[in-house]
Amino acid sequence: MMKKRYDNIDLLKCLSTLMVISLHIPLWSDNFIKSSSIPQIIQYAFRLISEGVPFFVAVNGFLMLQKKSFDMKLHLRKMGRIFGLFVLWAEILICVSFALWGVPEELSPEQFIGYILDTKVGSPYTGVLWFLENLLGVYVVFPILWKIYQDDFSLFRYFFLIATVFVPGIGCLELIADAVSTVSQTTLIYSAIGFIKRFNSIGNGWYIYYFCLGGMIFHYLDVIKEKRFFLSSAGFLSWLFAFTYGYLMSVKTNTLYKDSFNYGSVFMVIFIIGVFALTIYFQGNKNIFTRIICDIGKNSFGIYVSHTIFIQIIAKNYS
Repeated sequence: MMKKRYDNIDLLKCLSTLMVISLHIPLWSDNFIKSSSIPQIIQYAFRLISEGVPFFVAVNGFLMLQKKSFDMKLHLRKMGRIFGLFVLWAEILICVSFALWGVPEELSPEQFIGYILDTKVGSPYTGVLWFLENLLGVYVVFPILWKIYQDDFSLFRYFFLIATVFVPGIGCLELIADAVSTVSQTTLIYSAIGFIKRFNSIGNGWYIYYFCLGGMIFHYLDVIKEKRFFLSSAGFLSWLFAFTYGYLMSVKTNTLYKDSFNYGSVFMVIFIIGVFALTIYFQGNKNIFTRIICDIGKNSFGIYVSHTIFIQIIAKNYS
């Protein structure tokens, strides 16, 4: 089962890269409530599955947890390099933004460091690096996950089950509560969800979960091949259900239901498995097109951290 490279992994990384770029352009004009047009309804549907980060993290788990050997020193060095890249790219992104849009008045060293540390989603300078920061958080506990995965998979499966309860499980309850809130009082439901959350021991929940999901996919690779049609169909249906939920919630409240909700939903979990099953027999050397796809997949990290620079340049010169 082991081999050096999986062509479908390169395909998934390529698709994930395109998804992320589509969000940062931004490509989707999906507020169909505001304009009530069919094209925007379609864009809302595609926006829901344009969450590339869950694919990136699952692919990372797929590749790393299957390794048969582990070297702590090499792993710590890798973490150090990732942190160094994080700081370097934060400085590059800030300086490029300054060069294009101007330097804020009275910029101090403390403010510059603050811009580096401000990596939350939507940050004007380094928001794109939230992915790298959270991935580094997973790498902190990776040695433990890898040891359990290799030595006692039943224990790893137990951990994954617990994560399923507290991550997509709670996510499902929140979706149900949002739906109920359109017709009834939900104070008690949200209180119950808050009560359950206090038992959650997984801080970096969705990142850990998607990473472990990648390991589960590798372990059950043969099953996925056998159930390929069923899982691919389930993935497509999960997209349809996510869209139906978002559409009905939007219509009911007369406000566009958050188009990013599918990042942390059970729909996305099923969609990832379905897309993996659908692409499992992809071959990267069939023609020039498939080779380009694999080349993009192999260089997805560089594209991910640098694409916002090109987007800013284009916006500056053509807006």
